[in-house]
Amino acid sequence: MSKLLKERWNRLAFGKNNQPLNESDQWHGILPDELWQISDYTDARDEGILERLGDYSDEHLQMKIEQLEKEIQYELNNMDDPQNQYDQAVAMKEALINYIKKILPRPLGESTQRVIQESASHPEKGECPDIHEWQKLVSIAQSMLMGRYSGRGEPPTGFMKAWNRYKSKGMNIPGILYDDTPDCARLIMQIGSRTYDLSEEDYQEVCEAWLEDAERMDQFDWDYEG
Repeated sequence: MSKLLKERWNRLAFGKNNQPLNESDQWHGILPDELWQISDYTDARDEGILERLGDYSDEHLQMKIEQLEKEIQYELNNMDDPQNQYDQAVAMKEALINYIKKILPRPLGESTQRVIQESASHPEKGECPDIHEWQKLVSIAQSMLMGRYSGRGEPPTGFMKAWNRYKSKGMNIPGILYDDTPDCARLIMQIGSRTYDLSEEDYQEVCEAWLEDAERMDQFDWDYEG
């Protein structure tokens, strides 16, 4: 259990309202324990959960947002010195909420999605993944790179492992080899180094890079999972 979580345990159990734990957190036993225990953005990063949030179901991520929102409200209602306590008690919870919202599906016109995917369809490799799948990888790149990738050089080991993990779970992307990084992976890292959001224009560019990789890579290299 993280230090921040232990502090939250104590606040909830012995705080001003003296709320029993089984009444103060309705998501305990419903959310996966690992996800339920994360208290804020810093905690998620330090515990190594941040880059794996996309592995959880959309339903669990939405519940995590609700849990954090309830905790924020509790903190705001019980602050003795809001001006000085806000950054420590609330700001990083809001940062985690915003991060999760970037992972959750967002509307994309069905016609736009269909046109992009069909234009980036390969007879042997299939169709380019949808924007929601790519968004998860962009979010991972953002959390790891933070503007520190120029498009050259090998990807960080953590990103390589995350990429190949998504591939092993069924995402239709080429594997990252130690001596050959696909163009679509480099582009995802470039996008993620500057923003959390994958725009429709960027999505189209990613699918074009994906198609170029599909054309040049043989099936053996494409299927590599690390």
